[in-house]
Amino acid sequence: MWHLTLDLVAANNRQRGSMTIYRVYTQRDLQLDVNLLTSVFPGVLADALDRVLDTRIEEMPSVAQVPELVPAQAS
Repeated sequence: MWHLTLDLVAANNRQRGSMTIYRVYTQRDLQLDVNLLTSVFPGVLADALDRVLDTRIEEMPSVAQVPELVPAQAS
């Protein structure tokens, strides 16, 4: 068995951990672009984790804050 560990660093230089991929030796071909996996994928995954783990809560503006918003009324 072999493994590959990728450090996950976001575009903002924030460390988001690592990902380890394991593979058992086999006769079957590994159909994977290793260059893509080792160059672009870790950064893209770290950026996605950044977005998911962002704990800031965005508030919806109220009608009083934005006069252009008109409350809906059921008739």
